[in-house]
Amino acid sequence: MRKALTLAMALALLLPVACKKDEFKPSKLVGPLYSGQSLETVERKLDLKPGDWEVLEDRKPLSSDKRPMFRIFTFSKKQFPLLDTPGQELVMTFYNDRLMTVQFYPYNLDAFKAALQSQDSVGLSADGDSSVAPSTRIWVGKDPNKKLYVGFMDKALMAEHDEWMRKYSSE
Repeated sequence: MRKALTLAMALALLLPVACKKDEFKPSKLVGPLYSGQSLETVERKLDLKPGDWEVLEDRKPLSSDKRPMFRIFTFSKKQFPLLDTPGQELVMTFYNDRLMTVQFYPYNLDAFKAALQSQDSVGLSADGDSSVAPSTRIWVGKDPNKKLYVGFMDKALMAEHDEWMRKYSSE
């Protein structure tokens, strides 16, 4: 009886651990920025003054909405350097107050690639992409206005966002 009780207690302690969903693992994006950082943390890391940027998107459900809370917040900071490289613009998107993507528009793409290599030890492939464990995707892209940028995205956080959209967008 005593062995059965001990075994039952051990299983009771291990079961929540075994069933626990994977914890979010922050992934380095660029410079001091990691996915999952709050807006307040990003402001502090980049020495930004609260509100010293242009809001591009601030989407959340109405208070009458029955869906779980959701917020997408995107802002732009013009004339901002990153990795000591002058930039035309820095755009960041937060999903539920967690940094998910960064787009940096350097004046000189080659200078920024060199800074990315020397300061963050990230080399871009000939196609202009790379990755950083555990879940960062890095790429060179063009926006709708044909302006070049370097993008940084946490694929795990984006997948969480996409799953929420699939699950609740039709309600």
